[in-house]
Amino acid sequence: MPIFNSDFSPTLPFKNGHFNTMYRPLFMKDVCSYKRKRITTWDNDFIDLDFSLVGSKTLVLLIHGLEGSAESKYMISTTKYLNSRKLDTVCFNLRGCSGEDNLLLATYHSGKTEDVAFVVNYLLENYNYKI
Repeated sequence: MPIFNSDFSPTLPFKNGHFNTMYRPLFMKDVCSYKRKRITTWDNDFIDLDFSLVGSKTLVLLIHGLEGSAESKYMISTTKYLNSRKLDTVCFNLRGCSGEDNLLLATYHSGKTEDVAFVVNYLLENYNYKI
């Protein structure tokens, strides 16, 4: 797994955590072109995976936070950063977070690890990336 070293030091306004948190959603207009892949789950529901591919031999799995999605500013900026480092990404949209209601009434929560395991196994079984 690659380790990124950084010599980044934020400029004065970005040293303030509140300013840093609010700047991107209010002022940045980053966009990302994803290719969506819908996979059917073991319980006859679906999970949407949004891929951003640059021809890498390495795939990075990104999982958003509560109420986020692949369209969240932090997911887009992370995808763009990793793509600029020649790494493919896949954004895992948790159930109910891809812009379409899921088929089952159950929703995700931070302890629903079987969905993460399902997606990781799906990626390992269906794509040929280095581990």
